[in-house]
Amino acid sequence: MKQLSKFLTIISIITVFPLFMSSALAEKRALIIAIGDYPDSLGWSDISSRNDVALIQRTLLGQGFEERNMVMLFDKQATKKGIVDALNNLIRDAGKGDIVVIHYSGHGQQISDNNGDEIDKLDETLVAWDAPAFYTDGYTGENHLRDDEFGEMITALRQKVGSDGQVLVFMDSCHSGTGTRGEKPAVKVRGGGDPLIIPAFKDVTPSGSEGEKGFGLTEAPVATRGGGGEMAPFILFAGASFNELNYETTDDEGNGVGSLSYCIAKSFSEMEEGMTYRSVFNKVHSTMSTVAPRQTPMLEGDIDYQVFNGTIVEQEGYFIVDRIMNDNDIRMNGGKIMNLYEGDVIGVYPSGTINSQETEPLFTGKISESESFSSIVHFDNPHGIDNKLDYWLFVREQNFENRKIGVDIGKVNNARIDAQLREQLTGLSLIQISSSNPDLVVEESGSEIVVKTASDDIVFDRVSTSDNAAGDKSINIVKRFAQTKFIKELKMDNPDYRVEIRLIPVKAKFEGGKIIVKDTLDFAKYLEDEAVPTFTEKDQFLIEVVNTGNRGAYFNIIDIQPDGYINPVVPAPGKDGKEYKIARGQTYIVPDVLLDGFYEPYGTEVFKVFASKDPINLSPIINSKGVGTRGGGSPLEMILQDTFQNTRGPKVKVSNMPAESSGSTYEYIFKIGK
Repeated sequence: MKQLSKFLTIISIITVFPLFMSSALAEKRALIIAIGDYPDSLGWSDISSRNDVALIQRTLLGQGFEERNMVMLFDKQATKKGIVDALNNLIRDAGKGDIVVIHYSGHGQQISDNNGDEIDKLDETLVAWDAPAFYTDGYTGENHLRDDEFGEMITALRQKVGSDGQVLVFMDSCHSGTGTRGEKPAVKVRGGGDPLIIPAFKDVTPSGSEGEKGFGLTEAPVATRGGGGEMAPFILFAGASFNELNYETTDDEGNGVGSLSYCIAKSFSEMEEGMTYRSVFNKVHSTMSTVAPRQTPMLEGDIDYQVFNGTIVEQEGYFIVDRIMNDNDIRMNGGKIMNLYEGDVIGVYPSGTINSQETEPLFTGKISESESFSSIVHFDNPHGIDNKLDYWLFVREQNFENRKIGVDIGKVNNARIDAQLREQLTGLSLIQISSSNPDLVVEESGSEIVVKTASDDIVFDRVSTSDNAAGDKSINIVKRFAQTKFIKELKMDNPDYRVEIRLIPVKAKFEGGKIIVKDTLDFAKYLEDEAVPTFTEKDQFLIEVVNTGNRGAYFNIIDIQPDGYINPVVPAPGKDGKEYKIARGQTYIVPDVLLDGFYEPYGTEVFKVFASKDPINLSPIINSKGVGTRGGGSPLEMILQDTFQNTRGPKVKVSNMPAESSGSTYEYIFKIGK
């Protein structure tokens, strides 16, 4: 079974014919399986899978999928037989060149291998609605969907759609049995229970290969290729690594959702023409590092193919009027998933407007209510919109003041520290005290004040209660978390100013104040095992910058560590930012920055790139923690300044970003290992 990943590589090499030759009759199809309400008698906890459906369905509808080609299975519909029947129907209906998405939200579990193809004697499975969590006499796994069975059906589907199609699988579940043995998780986890051991298979002799990694959920013997011609490329997005738990998170309305489903919705709404699955996965990984930092999403298969064979629907620069509600309010077709929030200023323009930044709007309004995929825009005066097709909506100004984190102050026995936390955290510009769907929990545990994430119970930092400055230090930890989350989630996209980076591995040294490159290495070795590279203290890199926008742009790069600390990368020390401009279409290597070793803290790290039309220099603000640098900087510099000050009272608020001053952001994701 573990041969398929190697076979996929062979297929990806063989399939080099132009993808644009797909049949004109090709369709986009989807099967969405969501199981959250399992029968109590089977031993599974309830999870929020049903909430994932709207995220995935709206995402696919936005990418040209039609409801008539979407099949949904919910809860009791998704028995083992129901899932198998739906997959067989999908294989039957699919045609050459089709793009097929299969999404699964539910529990996952390992059970005893029944055919000897697993070195650890355990198959990974999807837990159907009628599958038990624990062994009962006579049960042989017939209600679990084993990876072998699923893999055979995926292979048949790939044969049916052929090399001009694609098969994409989202797995918002986990199959690890290592994380919750003997303990009850504090938050909802998908899967993660003990393996189901079936005595009837205890004598099965394993024949798998030691050391191979992967989920095994799409594996089938090479012999199944048969006479159906070339198979479709296959891509798997998984919510967590094969040895991790998959934690739920909350959407922008506070509803429990799968972390992968949420990240897919966010990332696919930001896709640009020509993006590959690897580049979209980097966006998924970036968002996951904020909403579920304890887990590592995975990407397997033909990951360097263009998303949907290059037929992605790029988010337009404008929105449309979805509904005229009354004389002063309309509903628009964009919401928090598209980074639109209460207080954002929306300009109304004639439909067909090409450049809103160089044209005055007919009138403006403000978003008064924002949901995941839509928002209500309120106008002080009657808007006079009769035909909604006559108008396009553009974001004129982003308001960041309402993008606060929720902090729940739990039990703190030290009365002085408790009072200090409540008093000084109240009114901070990025923080809101709330016990309803908080981002952070601050509480006393043993002899420490612990600051931990509410979604997955991971400790962000801690301080001893015996420390005289415990209150101040705890407050600073909360402020650091708020700032990091804000900056990680800060998304800007102006097509005129887009800059991306790549890292070039080298052997180099400093000599005479210059970087002397002795050798340039192959980056491919960093991607042998995973889609996201891992760097160590032995590695050296130069930064290659690429301007993918329509105009020349200035750029800055900052480093966001796993523990929330922020470091400047570009400009180099002593530079003011004016030197870092790249022309349209240009690619060049930053001449004065050498990344010389990557050290702890270990984990997922982010290089965030800011591009704009004017010079920017975030280094003084970062190095001084915002002290003494207030002044006439760019809106971006003012925003970063405000996050560092993050003080109480009306004097400082998180700045607004006018559209004409905005640029774009780009995240480069990597991991630091030993």
